[in-house]
Amino acid sequence: MASSCFSKSKAIFNKSKYFFINHTSSITSNFQFHRRLLHSISSSPPLPLSNYSTPSSINLSIASFSGCFGRRLHTATSVSSNVDQLCTEASLQQDLDFPGGRVKFTPKAVFTSSSTEERTPCYRVLNDNGQPIIDGDSVKISKELAVKMYANMATLQVMDTIFYEAQRQGRISFYLTTIGEEAINIASAAALNNNDFVFPQVTLLYQAHEFFFQNFKYREPGVLLWRGFTLQDFADQCFGNKNDNGKGRQMPIHYGSRKHNYFTVASTVGTQIPHAVGAAYSLKMEKQDACTVTYFGDGGSSTGDFHAALNFAAVMEVPVIFFCRNNGWAISTPINDQLRSDGIVVRGKAYGVPSIRVDGNDALAIYSAVHKARKMAIEEQTPVLIEALTYRAGHHSTSDDSTKYRPADEIERWRGDQNPLKRFRKWIETKGWWSDEVESEHRSNIRKQLSQAIQAAERVEKPPLSDIFSDVYDVPSKNLTEQEAFLRRTIQKHAKDYPSDVPLRLHSATSATDDVHQSPAEALSQQVLNFPVGKVNFTPKLAFTSGSNEERVPCYRVLNENGQPITDSDSLEISKELAVKMYMDMVTLEVMDTIFYEAQRQGRISFYATTTGEEAINIASAAALNNEDFVFPQYREPGVLLWRGFTLQEFAHQCFGNKYDNGKGRQMPIHYGSRKHNYFTVASTVATQIPHAVGAAYSLKMEKQDSCVITYFGDGGSSTADFHAAINFAAVLEVPVIFFCRNNGWAISTPINEQFRSDGVVVRGKAYGVPSIRVDGNDALAIYTAVSGARKMAIEEQTPVLIEALTYRTGHHSTSDDSTKYRSIDEIEQWRGDQNPVKRFRKWIESKGWWSDEAESQHHINIRKQLSQAIQAAERVEKPRIADMFNDVYDVLPKNLMEQEAFIRKTINKHTQDYPLDVPL
Repeated sequence: MASSCFSKSKAIFNKSKYFFINHTSSITSNFQFHRRLLHSISSSPPLPLSNYSTPSSINLSIASFSGCFGRRLHTATSVSSNVDQLCTEASLQQDLDFPGGRVKFTPKAVFTSSSTEERTPCYRVLNDNGQPIIDGDSVKISKELAVKMYANMATLQVMDTIFYEAQRQGRISFYLTTIGEEAINIASAAALNNNDFVFPQVTLLYQAHEFFFQNFKYREPGVLLWRGFTLQDFADQCFGNKNDNGKGRQMPIHYGSRKHNYFTVASTVGTQIPHAVGAAYSLKMEKQDACTVTYFGDGGSSTGDFHAALNFAAVMEVPVIFFCRNNGWAISTPINDQLRSDGIVVRGKAYGVPSIRVDGNDALAIYSAVHKARKMAIEEQTPVLIEALTYRAGHHSTSDDSTKYRPADEIERWRGDQNPLKRFRKWIETKGWWSDEVESEHRSNIRKQLSQAIQAAERVEKPPLSDIFSDVYDVPSKNLTEQEAFLRRTIQKHAKDYPSDVPLRLHSATSATDDVHQSPAEALSQQVLNFPVGKVNFTPKLAFTSGSNEERVPCYRVLNENGQPITDSDSLEISKELAVKMYMDMVTLEVMDTIFYEAQRQGRISFYATTTGEEAINIASAAALNNEDFVFPQYREPGVLLWRGFTLQEFAHQCFGNKYDNGKGRQMPIHYGSRKHNYFTVASTVATQIPHAVGAAYSLKMEKQDSCVITYFGDGGSSTADFHAAINFAAVLEVPVIFFCRNNGWAISTPINEQFRSDGVVVRGKAYGVPSIRVDGNDALAIYTAVSGARKMAIEEQTPVLIEALTYRTGHHSTSDDSTKYRSIDEIEQWRGDQNPVKRFRKWIESKGWWSDEAESQHHINIRKQLSQAIQAAERVEKPRIADMFNDVYDVLPKNLMEQEAFIRKTINKHTQDYPLDVPL
């Protein structure tokens, strides 16, 4: 693989302001574990090879079966049993029963717009002056509830002020406020039940054979306050004394309470979101009358964890509320540098999740929205997405000075009439439920209680040093015992740096210098909000965007199943020379797959995966690109490399892993790579190539190159965190990259109706602000036209483009798979009929007089002969030397690799019979 690394590519993600990728999260880890059927070579019979060989041997029938992205857990047999024969030419041209649901065809190559001009309205009930909006949909609340909500909001504000001052005085090490987000904290908490689980940034511990829930949520302490966490509890945590639930192990504001179903905050952004979905799935299984809610900021919505969790929640239909506090800033990154789309709410539709945008400074609107969301989540067993537009009026934390990256005028403006406390107070005052006297007395009492709590917390001793290592193991392991001893020695040696009352001292942050205070500002419009990403209209109607996918995106095609051009279609004219080369390469790919598959079955190579059914995607997309464009493949695009001039002999060398293989035999078969052809080496891990492609495209943009990048992936890959992070990053930085999704109906053994609740992958383009199109993956002419148009857009407009090609994997996933275990042979044969892309394109070029039976026969003979010679030659070439395993990384081999090499040689010498001389290992 090392020899196929490309110095020309520059995946310079670190030049951006931010880039969120938490981890490589394969779709297999979430969706396929319960369905995957991996078999040994001997136990996975091939599909009849006669079906692989030539188009003329393929049974003709049209695939048609039921299923819907919005419905899940249908078995493959039930899907394939509902087959309708489409008889007329008109029906052949108009629709296709794809595994995810019926898709209408269109002959017009129209890319979905990435424009955000049609913005989702923002639900509000109270205007900036605290006056109810006429005909507003809101839940009626009692005086007692309203007063408690306001009192808690005021308490939260006072608590923030005093603890912030305590940090500035050096009494605690760290703090951050919720200034400007008090309504989100309290109103959302008021709409929940105490048996609902709350996930801020979260850590999950397992102790004594049960889950120990601690919650560390750093911008929602008001939820914990509402549930009964006392001011003394808050003080004990901030001072990290022995009364702190977390035993002083966490930095201040990382609260947690098992008693209050509030999971402990974890600083890593977005990690709590999938945990919340897992807990909601547990509630669903136990049929509990409760839900989970997970809070996160606009920055958290850019993480892979959010994408994976939202999709999983939609598919499994779990009762979870995703509450996004879109406060305009991810620390110092403004929202318009994070998203190209219309905020976060539009992603609900893209994943089939009901969603709503709400005014985050309107406590009554938040209460009503969360109240209804909870009802929907529990009664309908569905996830719900809420985007609350607000503003972080304070610094991000005491380690931050926000005036360095945003003007003070902007902050003051939001502290004015957009102040959520001021607005809600005006409303309860008009109801006669509050007064200046009550306000003064309440704030005085809270200040007194907080002063007493802080003084008491300061007097409580810190936890003993040994507590750092408790609560995980019944008996501490040797390495932890050694760590504890090391810490004790270090503290004794540097006593001046470690006061006796502190287990491990945290250094105070001193970057920010200004205290946070409320101040008046000019009132904003009551009808339109000038949010950082653009103007947003308000609406008093409580309406959630539907998660339904009834309005399906049409599928672009040019040739019907009989290879006849559709009238008035948008397609590029291609020459005879180009068309014939495309067809010949498709046939070559088909024959190559058959012969290498047979070679694996004969034990001559160890592994293989075919592209059967996807030949048009490979060749037609490659034909529409320039050779200067960079290709980041998955493992089912060898045809792109074939088109660029990779020889049959080179394919054979790679599959046999001999010394002429570009990868020096280090990769398993079909993991091709070629620096010469700008084709990056295949990696088995699903979707890791997608962010790499975006980085390379960013490099091309910086260098102002007249080329683009294309990355291929399957429907399974689109469910990974890497896809989400990469497409959002590409949209924000406006890089010339084509995301080409081969939606072939199956992620190994997982059908697409168990992967998505939404209308496939194409709808995600709009959610990320990326132009997108759905195309018939079995129509070579349509693919060529679509990719040509996408490439033109990507380079000229400097924009990413998303293409979803609907096709079908008519072969097994690989030689390690027997797909007849999870789908019927009838279903496979139907797709091998008139949906066969090779046969369809052949009919078209024959109708043009560009191809004949004689040409077909001669081409087959030539390719089979060349492949036979290539395989025989590759078998005769010796394997790379053992020492080559350690080359191509270091100029001088480090000690650990030298030890590994010596160990391998020793092992081979000891077990010679297990390691043939021609095999490195």
